[in-house]
Amino acid sequence: AVESFLVRMVDGEPALLLDPSCKTLRKGFNGGYQLRKMQVAGEERYTEKPDKNRFSHPHDALQYVALGHLGNPGNDESKDRTKSRRAHGYKAE
Repeated sequence: AVESFLVRMVDGEPALLLDPSCKTLRKGFNGGYQLRKMQVAGEERYTEKPDKNRFSHPHDALQYVALGHLGNPGNDESKDRTKSRRAHGYKAE
């Protein structure tokens, strides 16, 4: 769900703005948040679950926020939420 905000623009601005004071989230995006490596022969493979560390919990919380904001992607109400963006973040509804 977070990826949809990372690759999208809203009114010419990134859909996700991360405050510089969010150091743990920033470090997580820069490599701290990692999927768990599987022990298999041959090519590297990873599980769908992250390594549980100090970055995984804030990133899991961000996923929940993103899922809650997106709602049901086919629902017209979820499209209206994207328009609620303000200069300093999102308007609480």
